[in-house]
Amino acid sequence: MSQRTPSSPASSLSSAGPSTPPMATFYHSHVVPLPPMTPALASSDLDRPSSVSSFRAPAQAGTPVPVSAVLATATNGGKPRIKWDMACDPLRWAYDRELKDTGLSLVLSEPAASPDVARLLVTISGASYPYEIFVERPTSLTAPLYVSIRDVLVAIFDNLWRPVTAAEQQGAAQQNPRAWQAACAAHRQRAAGRSGEDMRRLDFLTGRTVFQGLGSKGVNGKIPQLEVRVGARES
Repeated sequence: MSQRTPSSPASSLSSAGPSTPPMATFYHSHVVPLPPMTPALASSDLDRPSSVSSFRAPAQAGTPVPVSAVLATATNGGKPRIKWDMACDPLRWAYDRELKDTGLSLVLSEPAASPDVARLLVTISGASYPYEIFVERPTSLTAPLYVSIRDVLVAIFDNLWRPVTAAEQQGAAQQNPRAWQAACAAHRQRAAGRSGEDMRRLDFLTGRTVFQGLGSKGVNGKIPQLEVRVGARES
């Protein structure tokens, strides 16, 4: 499976193309409330308005926000619906295990969480990833009035492929030397001897780029928080 580096480190969510109009309910799915999970780390940027709700009353601070069954972590040791190596473009290389023949096209415009929200904060669990990922709905007139499954997947992918700045490298080396050394080793392996290959944020995952689903961490201020669980690639 090939990897794609975004044309610019800060590709916008709208670059994935216009989304289809909002759907009233999930396609082949339902809302799954998940328990809070452990936190990750920090630093990024974004903002925008609110939405329409087809589910329930807004969650209170600390209350788990129900996640789309398409994105949710599987229960009882199963596999999540989405099969995706996060180092690869989700619009080309991810698919829904329940809709194998059509990829993700039928579910991309569904809400990522309930109640429908215009902004989400995503962190990564299972690896020393020192960044938060802010996701918000695009501003285009054809976009849904909520954060969609497409928005979440594209935001994660774009965040992983951003170059690590010199200041971030220095901070990581000081704050968590072991994680920094592991990220450097992952970068050397990924670069495979290519000189000038930038260190990317995904190097902090040290090969643990398999998407294992999203779980809820409640609400931070007014922004619902979700956490991505990651796993190692199969050999």
